[in-house]
Amino acid sequence: MKEVEIVHDIDKRKFEYIENGESAHLLYAEDTPGVWRLTHTLVPKSMGGKGIASGLAKKALMHCRNHGISIIAECTFITTYIKRNPEWEDIVLKY
Repeated sequence: MKEVEIVHDIDKRKFEYIENGESAHLLYAEDTPGVWRLTHTLVPKSMGGKGIASGLAKKALMHCRNHGISIIAECTFITTYIKRNPEWEDIVLKY
């Protein structure tokens, strides 16, 4: 996977990667303090196949773990990413 520079835009509640004027991002919503819903991951087709979606997922999940935030994975990409990388299951909110 290519290492990409991802920025956390707190005001817009997203993790974002910009390349050649195009934006790939992972959006989240904060339900309550300490609980985030990861809602949507978007990578334009022109950026596909570079590991950007995985980079976004890893950056967001690492941020959550480092800040004691539990997640609810609404985004199908995030759900699949966690199934493939079970080391992140400890931050998934259990119902």
